[in-house]
Amino acid sequence: MLLGIFVFCLGVHVASVTGLNLNPDHFVSEDEVNIIQPTQSFEGNRLLKLMVNQPVETNAEYYFSCRLRLLSIPANLMWVRANLVVVMIPRHGSPKWIEFGRIGKLQPADGWVDIGGDFLTEQGTAKVNMQVSITDQGSVPLEISSMRMAKIRKNPKWKEEANSRIDFLRKGRISLSFTNPKEYPTEQIHFKLEQIASSFPVGSAIQGGRMNPNSRGNRKYQEFFTENFNCGVPENDVKWRMMERREVLQTHNRIFQIKHDCTLKGSVSFRNGDLALAALKSRNYVSRAHCLFWGRSKKIPSWLKNESPAAVKDALERRMDYIAEHYGNSEAGLPIWLTEFDVVLDDEEEQLELMEDVLRLAFSHPQVEGIVFWGFWDRAMWRRKSALASGSEFELTAAGRLFRNLFFDEWRTNEEFTVATTSDFTWATNAFHGKYKLSARLDDEVLWTKEFELGQCGNVFLEVEI
Repeated sequence: MLLGIFVFCLGVHVASVTGLNLNPDHFVSEDEVNIIQPTQSFEGNRLLKLMVNQPVETNAEYYFSCRLRLLSIPANLMWVRANLVVVMIPRHGSPKWIEFGRIGKLQPADGWVDIGGDFLTEQGTAKVNMQVSITDQGSVPLEISSMRMAKIRKNPKWKEEANSRIDFLRKGRISLSFTNPKEYPTEQIHFKLEQIASSFPVGSAIQGGRMNPNSRGNRKYQEFFTENFNCGVPENDVKWRMMERREVLQTHNRIFQIKHDCTLKGSVSFRNGDLALAALKSRNYVSRAHCLFWGRSKKIPSWLKNESPAAVKDALERRMDYIAEHYGNSEAGLPIWLTEFDVVLDDEEEQLELMEDVLRLAFSHPQVEGIVFWGFWDRAMWRRKSALASGSEFELTAAGRLFRNLFFDEWRTNEEFTVATTSDFTWATNAFHGKYKLSARLDDEVLWTKEFELGQCGNVFLEVEI
């Protein structure tokens, strides 16, 4: 099933779930900071200092937020971007500027909007200045209100509480009632419960061209993808820039277009996008197309950059029309997904720690319904340092081993058991949602194998005749 064409989607908020007490203090708690030197006038032009020389602790985490309102923007601008910047002032040395909050495409009609974020003070930081800047050119007057700053205290029990939420949210009850009409010696029978698939979507961005099994490398690519993921996203193949690379010119003849594989305005290519989506559909995988539009000049077709506003509008409408016509049976996916996940840090140990923390926190959140990695192979992805597999043999990296440990060991249910009775009996366990295979073996003989599914909305009760 295609979940829809998104521009961007990522948002998390705290919710209440029946039987589960979930509030922000389960993640962090805050100590209010008395803002002692705020700017006296909350009205500025393009650059506004919100506070100056605010004392802070070194190597500490803080959260800052405020409300912002644009009074006007120049007539030649559709919108502006607001950046929230902290200036860290050390006891010795030069200040350091760090952007930690941003609102894009901001207009006066938006009224009051919230902007904020968290930051870590560097070693030696004594004071901070806080400021809002407007990046686009022109005179842009703005107002600020409701400043708030707090020191974040980490919850030392967050991982324990996350694991409890995972058990509550991601597991159900499997209950088995066994009858033994043939009077097998059940104390000699080994029962095995094996989880063969998870119902929680964990996917990756894929390259459509590599879903063609015309080379050993492509086949290895597909094998790794199928063994490790249950949903996917074409990385680039349905982006506008890729589907319509060049503007149609009268000098371009059809033979030239075919020979050079030109994807021209007015001649849309669905080839690689359809190849990727067909491969996902053949595996019965959930899929998501990416993306309908991208509001960055270097990410749009080159021929569009110098068009008039009216021509751009026509081009936008035309793209919406052909996407809707071609993928007309798709749906928009509204639940929260981590849709483009990767972690890149210079220190591998820190990278793995952060990767595990984010995945555990996301998997424990009641409104997160899927996670998509932005690639998995170091030879076919954007940020290669975050790869799960490397080399021609797709060997697991440290990140790949962590991924397997979480999604195939810790967050899977596999159990074996025996019973010490020849009469009827029951057996039950809490298990992760997904598909299961139950088998019984007497000596070297497999007596039977049964498959069933533990859905996300309930429990499973099975009557089994040995």
